[in-house]
Amino acid sequence: DDCKKLWRDHRVSVRNCVDLALLARSVDGRWKGPYNGGIGLSRLVEIYLERNLPKGRIRRSNWETELSTQQKQYAANDCHSTLAIYQTLISRALNLATVPESEYFTFDAIKGVLRDNEGRPWFPFNPRYEPEEPGQGQQGQSQGQGRQGQEESTLSNI
Repeated sequence: DDCKKLWRDHRVSVRNCVDLALLARSVDGRWKGPYNGGIGLSRLVEIYLERNLPKGRIRRSNWETELSTQQKQYAANDCHSTLAIYQTLISRALNLATVPESEYFTFDAIKGVLRDNEGRPWFPFNPRYEPEEPGQGQQGQSQGQGRQGQEESTLSNI
């Protein structure tokens, strides 16, 4: 949605976008529900960085005028949190037995239309994503325990 808004409001196309919610669902078996279900940045920060990212009124303030100190702080926190979450999730991805394909969570937004790296329409899809509840069989339990330990070591490095 942010990429589409960039096009709609400013005529900016972007390449190599990463959907952090899709990346999280691709590397962390704790996320359940539809693959394309959104996970807000505040929730990702809470889970992976063990921090609070307040959104509040500042998000809905006027961003078309000169920015206030509070708006600048909000924007900086938003950007920093996004980078920290990305680094955490990519680290998790690289520690998996099977690293997820980047096309499961990356795309281009050309003139407001989501495209894959070859210019075809892009839709959120990961054939390896399993939306069922955790603990379904022995394999799911052991994978979850291993990932949790990886998360703890990753979080301590950020």
